[in-house]
Amino acid sequence: MKPIKLSLLLYIKEPFALQKAAFDDLYSQIAVEIRKLLEEDKIRFSLFLPGNVLQCWSKQNIADIVWMRNAVREGNLEILGGGFFDAMLPLFPTELQELQLKEHFSLVEKVFQTEPIGYFNSPMAWEIGMTEVLAKQGFRYTLVSEKSLQDTLGRATRVSGWFTAEDRDSVMRLLPVAKDLSEALLLDASELQSKLDPFAENDLLWVAKIPIPVTSAEDIQHFFARLRGTVSKSLFQLWTLSHVLDEPLCAKVNLMSDVGTELG
Repeated sequence: MKPIKLSLLLYIKEPFALQKAAFDDLYSQIAVEIRKLLEEDKIRFSLFLPGNVLQCWSKQNIADIVWMRNAVREGNLEILGGGFFDAMLPLFPTELQELQLKEHFSLVEKVFQTEPIGYFNSPMAWEIGMTEVLAKQGFRYTLVSEKSLQDTLGRATRVSGWFTAEDRDSVMRLLPVAKDLSEALLLDASELQSKLDPFAENDLLWVAKIPIPVTSAEDIQHFFARLRGTVSKSLFQLWTLSHVLDEPLCAKVNLMSDVGTELG
């Protein structure tokens, strides 16, 4: 089977807790594992971190951060922006959206010495009015669910690559995330192969997102060990998300919205 072209996003979704500091050791462990992926396994990917995680890393993982900065400059790691608390910004007033985005953007710039051009929120909520807000902050693209794009375009066939949405003279590129591929990447090797066959039948560039567990040290170790085993078997040709923008424009969409995955 020829390698599947894949842009992979790893992200941390903060658990709800009144004492956020209780997770700092787990966040720090994740930073060490991320560095190993880049330094030892030579895996290229994109990464989203909520503001609290960025603050933790800047205090506890300076050496790992410095190494990641080099990976960013070399094009092997891309950092995405979003809300400081990974909030469902489309549900917020514009002023609060801008405040969340600017706070997170500034922290990414300070910690990684790069300006994010991709926007992400883990519930995958999207509303066309976000186009102008994101464009003003300097974002060039956002992630949306493949199904929401299919519904908007009236397509039953798979969609990949990038699409554009325009609102009030602002343009945003939309990158569809393949839900089934994202879920397949969490499977054991024995179950994975059959799930990958449909994606290997074409030369399209697919986008997948995988949450990094913040439950226990053992779960984190298991997650990264399985991820290494999955992507190190030459099953994939890996790219950062911004590489998708090098592909030709697929189509323009209008009035697309998505309530995301956390409203029932």
